[in-house]
Amino acid sequence: MVETVTLALPQPTEQQAYQIIIGSGILGELASYIDLKAYSKVHVLYDANVKASFDQMNHTGWGIPVSSSAIASGESAKSFITLEQILQEFSANTLDRHSLIINLGGGMLGDLGGFAASIYMRGISFVQIPTTLLAQVDASVGGKVAVNFNGIKNLIGSFQQPKLVLIDVSTLSTLPERELNSGFAEIIKHALISDVDFINILAKLDRARLTNETWISLIKKSCQIKASVVTQDPHEKGIRKILNFGHTIGHAIESIAAKTNTPLLHGECVALGMMAEAQIAQLRGSLSRSDVAQIKELLLRFNLPIKLANPLDTEEALRIITHDKKNSAGIILCALVEKLGSCTPSVAISESEVRDSLQSLVQ
Repeated sequence: MVETVTLALPQPTEQQAYQIIIGSGILGELASYIDLKAYSKVHVLYDANVKASFDQMNHTGWGIPVSSSAIASGESAKSFITLEQILQEFSANTLDRHSLIINLGGGMLGDLGGFAASIYMRGISFVQIPTTLLAQVDASVGGKVAVNFNGIKNLIGSFQQPKLVLIDVSTLSTLPERELNSGFAEIIKHALISDVDFINILAKLDRARLTNETWISLIKKSCQIKASVVTQDPHEKGIRKILNFGHTIGHAIESIAAKTNTPLLHGECVALGMMAEAQIAQLRGSLSRSDVAQIKELLLRFNLPIKLANPLDTEEALRIITHDKKNSAGIILCALVEKLGSCTPSVAISESEVRDSLQSLVQ
């Protein structure tokens, strides 16, 4: 069973569309979905933790020169130091403008490798092969690539669409439960911002009976939602900002937690951010108490946090939030779900609302 989602981009763009291929056991079939011989060389960047997946790619049979680099795992590697190392690898392997980069790993690897490809020789082609649920339903789709800078997540980056996204759900069997739950946070986000029926499907999902076919169906639906939004607004000028629900506050929590002995996963921070931002919507009278309770129950169903386990420096969080890329003229802008299945982008929120919502996560 292989499913395909097409992400079509509006005119005029250099690249009009690309496919998101979703299946099981398809890592070795990359050459069936992209003409690798159209490129001068291929360089595979892979997370050091997924060497087995790299070996399954059947790269020895591609018929063109192939080089590779293993990248250290973890969000701390998403830095200019690692970026420079990657660019040095590109240069040492004499990659040119007709070369192809393949990013094999989680969201961090895809963001970092995609950004390296976007700036090397002013931009070369790349393919995303995400191996975590989080990356499969979110980070690999849509063309956002970036590195962290000055303690702020994804502060330096660009928009560069991949040539292809290849999702093999068999990689999910190697993930710890916590990593899977983190990925479900983004699936829940996609449902909350756009699809009440999808909310109901997730609310009834039997976690004990997730077959490959079920995974493919869930990931396809989530990718369809994101692809639909990105197609309308590839460079995040308007409607695409709804995809940031939970991220304005969530990214601040993630940046602070990363400096502690108890860092949080991205999806865990998005879950906390969605709870905080839902509280803002409730206090404004947009979401009802029962709506917020439904969001809470959905997050708990997938073992995602709804409260902070450790104290948070509210003022540091606010400092990070005021530097968020979505802000304008010093005004904090946030995507708010003001009705389940619907989201409003670029809603101005006050510093006091941010403080109160963060406080609601510790009470």
